[in-house]
Amino acid sequence: MRRTLLFLFLLWSASQTSCGGQMRSRESTPTARQTTGGAEEVADPQRQEILRLEAEIDRGKTALGLAPPPADGIQPQQAPAVPGWDEGLQSCDRTCRSSTSICDASRRICRLADEMDDDWAAGRCTIAARTCGDARRKAIERCRTCG
Repeated sequence: MRRTLLFLFLLWSASQTSCGGQMRSRESTPTARQTTGGAEEVADPQRQEILRLEAEIDRGKTALGLAPPPADGIQPQQAPAVPGWDEGLQSCDRTCRSSTSICDASRRICRLADEMDDDWAAGRCTIAARTCGDARRKAIERCRTCG
């Protein structure tokens, strides 16, 4: 029994050193670094694209009046009135386009996340997909023609 354990340990340690330290987990791979201003500078083009798409989603959320999710993750019972929302100025067409734009960006984020096969991107996909669902519900609530 002892020899078997020793053999397995030696086999495992040999496999670790034979990789020359190239085997790292996805989470430990540096993909961003802090700039002097504290902002994250992302090196990976796919991550840059995800961040760009998230900014696009944020613009769509603002147009729809979707509040950002609370930090504790608990959704409020009733969303507060959106300051500046004027039904006369906001058309159903614009509402539907904002919702569609959010969902298109969400699908692209999830496609990139599938290609990247990484926890960070998978988390971004989950958030984006949830936002797409919220945007669709909000659009249908305002304009029954969206769908």
